Amino acid sequence: ADPCRQQGPIVTMSDRCAAGCGFYGSSEFNGMCSRCHRVAAALAGQRIELESVVEVAGTRFVVAEVKPWVVAQVTTETTIKLEEPVAPWEAIRVMAFDDTCPRERSTLFDKYVAPFFRARPGALVGEGYEFARDKIRFRVVGVRPESQRRVRKVVSASTEIVVARETLPRRPLLQHVRLVPYQETVDQFPEVDGTREAVMSAFLLEKSLTIQPEDDIHWCGTRWRVIATDPEEGGGATENTMLHTDGFPVESCRKCSRISAYTCEEPGCGIPLCVTHHTKMDGEPRCIDHGPSACSTM
Repeated sequence: ADPCRQQGPIVTMSDRCAAGCGFYGSSEFNGMCSRCHRVAAALAGQRIELESVVEVAGTRFVVAEVKPWVVAQVTTETTIKLEEPVAPWEAIRVMAFDDTCPRERSTLFDKYVAPFFRARPGALVGEGYEFARDKIRFRVVGVRPESQRRVRKVVSASTEIVVARETLPRRPLLQHVRLVPYQETVDQFPEVDGTREAVMSAFLLEKSLTIQPEDDIHWCGTRWRVIATDPEEGGGATENTMLHTDGFPVESCRKCSRISAYTCEEPGCGIPLCVTHHTKMDGEPRCIDHGPSACSTM
């Protein structure tokens, strides 16, 4: 046998793990490091849900992001990204929304808040996080350590949960809200069997933030534009808010993330452009690559 002949498959090391963990990847593991590949292989075939907890070889992981949508089937092609572990919160402070709060406030912790976190051990919470239990809505208004209030961490059995007796003030409530997806959302996640309504209904069930016309909403890897609300000035979502997702998708500017107002009229171009990133030539909108300054350098 030729001693110089390569025996078995050739294994090469890529620059970084394809899952983005920072370690070196290998062609043997589809560009991932051995750790990420082991987790991906263990989860293959499972259906995972946003903020659920999965266990691999005795290690528990929280699902922090799922694309597309809220629930996904893991396959051998799924990219699994492992983040650095974080400690749970030492303490959180929760307040109920006045328009949903029951008169008997002494039961808020035992009947609503504690059961929510027991049922959602993977909930990634930070200051401003909102959740609902049996139609009672809450917001996390404080965390400890306070220096990490913009970080998302889990609430564990050791976390002290304080439910304030005060409530968040009343605000207008939405009767109807009309949302349309951005074109990039449609391209990546096409409409199948009412998935638009399902995804945004999940958003409205969990979020009580004020929604106003022309707002942008980012949720589970998708992006939406608020077209209209009833009342017109906007308001907070409730379980009775009627959701409408029909309508043509909107497009964002290719040069930034703002909504487009123009399309480049250069033949063969046609990219969407916002007010800032367009110019005019012969009275027609052009992108900066086909505008007057570009022509003058030719």
